Amino acid sequence: MSKPWIKILLLFIVTILLLELGLRLAGYRPGYFFTKSFYEKTRFKPVDSLEYLKVFYPDSDGITKINQDFCKTFSSSNSPVNTRYFDYICGAHLNSDGYRNREFTDTANKGKKKVKLFLLGDSFTYGFSAKPITLSFADLLDNDPDFEVYNGGVPGSDPVTYLAIAKKYLQQVRPDFVIVNFFLYNDEVYYPKKLVPYKFNDIFVTNAGGLVRLNFESLDRDSVEIFEGPLDAYKNVHMKSSLLFAENKWAKLATHSCITTLAWRFLNLDQNVKINVVKYKKENYTPYLLNAIKEEAEKVNAKFILSFIPTRDGKDVKELQLHLDTITNKQIPYNLINTLHPDDYAPSPDSHFNNSGHAKYAEFLKGIIQKK
Repeated sequence: MSKPWIKILLLFIVTILLLELGLRLAGYRPGYFFTKSFYEKTRFKPVDSLEYLKVFYPDSDGITKINQDFCKTFSSSNSPVNTRYFDYICGAHLNSDGYRNREFTDTANKGKKKVKLFLLGDSFTYGFSAKPITLSFADLLDNDPDFEVYNGGVPGSDPVTYLAIAKKYLQQVRPDFVIVNFFLYNDEVYYPKKLVPYKFNDIFVTNAGGLVRLNFESLDRDSVEIFEGPLDAYKNVHMKSSLLFAENKWAKLATHSCITTLAWRFLNLDQNVKINVVKYKKENYTPYLLNAIKEEAEKVNAKFILSFIPTRDGKDVKELQLHLDTITNKQIPYNLINTLHPDDYAPSPDSHFNNSGHAKYAEFLKGIIQKK
């Protein structure tokens, strides 16, 4: 007759094995905190080996531009980049300077009575998530018989790049209006960022997704952290969803089963992940940068418009007012669209306008210009 403790042990082992099997059938994998379907719905994709994709390249001024050789090498069917974003990046007409627009010259409008608009901004201005991209707010304005648009939008950029573009091209184009389209989620600059020639300054585009150099979590602290390279940015994202970069020997041991991996996540234990960052004292450089862009506009006798693009969820009006006053240091007049709703944005995790959002924003800008 077998001893009771042996039966209990066997029952325990069988229960653990069945639980492990059930978790794996549900889509969990050892070392990962979430199911495979979870990762498929996010911008982040775990990969066995991180590859830096040369979708963009920094020019001699450090300004990020689309690498047209990358677009010639791949198609939307075999691209290592998200298919939807590949179509936006490589499916659009680019001028000789690498921007999604006509040539940056002062010759296109000669003899015409159109108002020339130079747009500065990030992927919103570039046209992301409009279907087709020619229904973006920049294109809608350009299709208006009264306007001629020069689109200086660069995906993933911020006012540091906006200023560099203004310095490089406003004298060539000599527009009537310079419009900064400022996205309230990630356009603020909190450290003395400088563009370095031929060095990528904003986002690392990888086979795991776009990895931002700035650690947004550090914005809640006294110092701002900038990841030294794409692997550091990848580790920072990864340690929130897996144990694969853990230095802790017990965490490494936990990666051998789904049960121990999820137990580690539940207990929120330290992984000791080594991430290389450069730290800066947190200061708001945004007002200086916006004022510098305004001065560049004035050098070519162009009127300056600062327009804020709110996030999908928005903010309380009073809270938002304080935020905008901080960004502008109460010295630069600004405009904020108030007709947008959550359904004017593309489905999450995409944070850009959909067609209705682009259309509303185009009408909003048109109204501001006409009042000027």
